[in-house]
Amino acid sequence: IYNKALAINPKDDAALFNLGVAYSHLGKAEMAVKTWRKAADLNTSNPRPLLAIADMYYEKGIYDQAGLAYSDVIARWPGLAEPHFKMGSIYNRRNQPEYALNAFRRVVQIDSKSDLARRDFTINAMALRLSGSLKFSPRAGGGFTLAAPRAKVIDPCGGLKDLAARKVRPAGKNVFTEDP
Repeated sequence: IYNKALAINPKDDAALFNLGVAYSHLGKAEMAVKTWRKAADLNTSNPRPLLAIADMYYEKGIYDQAGLAYSDVIARWPGLAEPHFKMGSIYNRRNQPEYALNAFRRVVQIDSKSDLARRDFTINAMALRLSGSLKFSPRAGGGFTLAAPRAKVIDPCGGLKDLAARKVRPAGKNVFTEDP
């Protein structure tokens, strides 16, 4: 299907992105990366293709490549929380707690409300802001623990109300055109 769409419009970055997803699912990582890079070149304002490359490496456990790819995304879109979070996870896996903590702090600094407002449905546009002291625990597998946690619900789109009413509602009017 995507090849047919590309035959009609070779500059269809959404079709290229989806073709990359298909290649990835088929285990053709090299083709997926090549296709996502082409999609990224066609639409330099869309981080999704480069995030897909980074996520694919991360999911395969190729953390050096994932780190390079997330760093590229961060350089182009420093206001996205996801690549900072993934970098924090990579640093944590590498037993680099100071770098991990800095990456996680950056996630908290990023305006979570604007990130949440770009989600597809209101029930997906909620988050918990945790506060307390973050501590590195080398004996517990090198992870972080949150001491004396407190939580605040962040709900810019009314997801709690929709959840209580058992409704699934788009978070905005353009969610389906912006997230094919």
